[in-house]
Amino acid sequence: MNAPIFPLPNFVFFPHTFAPLHVFEPRYRRMVADALAGNRLIAMVLAREERPPGARPHVHRLGSLGRIEVADRLPDGRYNIVLEGLVRVELLRLEPRTTDSTDPERYFAADLAARGEVLPDLQDPRVAEFKSSLLMIARRYGELVLEGRYPSESLSDLTPYATLVNHAATILRANMEEKQGLLALDDVGERADRVQREMI
Repeated sequence: MNAPIFPLPNFVFFPHTFAPLHVFEPRYRRMVADALAGNRLIAMVLAREERPPGARPHVHRLGSLGRIEVADRLPDGRYNIVLEGLVRVELLRLEPRTTDSTDPERYFAADLAARGEVLPDLQDPRVAEFKSSLLMIARRYGELVLEGRYPSESLSDLTPYATLVNHAATILRANMEEKQGLLALDDVGERADRVQREMI
């Protein structure tokens, strides 16, 4: 699988979540236009540092593949988009979409390998009990720490376990390296436990 990458220094994207993004740089406007003309897929990755347009990005090798679900092109060429997180991916090889390193619209794509996750036994009553506990703690965190500014509809009794864990990880106020560490955990139960401890 190959997809364009969107490196940001201040955002970690989790599967089963939604990311509203305002795209204004020429290189990423072009990336969005190309994605919309194709399969609408973009891989979000955490940048280790910001680099100028045309330069090879310095990024973490684990990110999340997303599909553009909403795209609104503004009159000046900027985009407002919403990505839906599909699956964690490992970046295998980066390649520029144009060979001219001075091209301000040059962006990079990558060969990607899907990275699976391990779920706990969802029939285990202890897992159901933990989910209820995490849901309550995440709601309280959203109200007290985030002052209600969080997508409360994503934290409901009907939210699937992995989705709940990743939404909770998304709203957690933590530095980006810590969030990247959460994304890197293959065991969703371990991710859930760590998020809950950070929220208490």
